[in-house]
Amino acid sequence: PLERDGLIAFEQSTEDRRRQHVTLTRAGKAKFREATRLWATAQKRFEDVFGEPQAAKLRATLMSIAHDDRLARLKD
Repeated sequence: PLERDGLIAFEQSTEDRRRQHVTLTRAGKAKFREATRLWATAQKRFEDVFGEPQAAKLRATLMSIAHDDRLARLKD
């Protein structure tokens, strides 16, 4: 979908013809800038409602869960 929508392009590696590099197109870079602005707005709204200290604590908790080595050992 990203390639179809013109947001990314595949370029063949000059060092190894078996490899391809994925790059953002001009449209992809514009979409990324737009998404970044929207994300920042959403984060600001969340902090305004939830409170900046609580938001920071929640982010720290989520990061500790996401990077917990015990999760890598879990089996389905």
